[in-house]
Amino acid sequence: MVIIEKNNVITESEKSSSGWKVMAGISALSFGLEVLCIKKAIQLGLSAAQINLFIFGFNFLAFVILTRKEVKNYFKDKIKLKIFLPIVLLAAAFSFIANIFNVKGLAIAPNPGYNESIKNTQILFSTLLSVPLFGAMLNKQKLFGVIVALIGVIILVI
Repeated sequence: MVIIEKNNVITESEKSSSGWKVMAGISALSFGLEVLCIKKAIQLGLSAAQINLFIFGFNFLAFVILTRKEVKNYFKDKIKLKIFLPIVLLAAAFSFIANIFNVKGLAIAPNPGYNESIKNTQILFSTLLSVPLFGAMLNKQKLFGVIVALIGVIILVI
């Protein structure tokens, strides 16, 4: 849903709307179901490479279909392209590494929830790194939430 946005400028009313919360909830549910499908595919004997190849292949085709008109604009603006490509290639490299290790972790975890709990500590890193990188605000309440989430993951895994 995010990639079919018509306007890249986000207004203050859009920032304060709860639409992003709905999208985040759908995303969380979809990722949760994806994890269960991956675990089942592993049990059926598929390798991490096979699973990721299918997932990335499906995602690639979907993105090509949904963004076929927008992609042309990326290559027209050379200044944006110089900034855009290194960031996207870096994100793709991290995504590749994350997905390979995620599938391998799911394969050997006794319960897929354990692997997902540790993997989702990325939320904590994103929250903390957003402060210096994007000027996000981190008050005592939000910092407390980060600490509680980390403690929860540690308790679950121990």
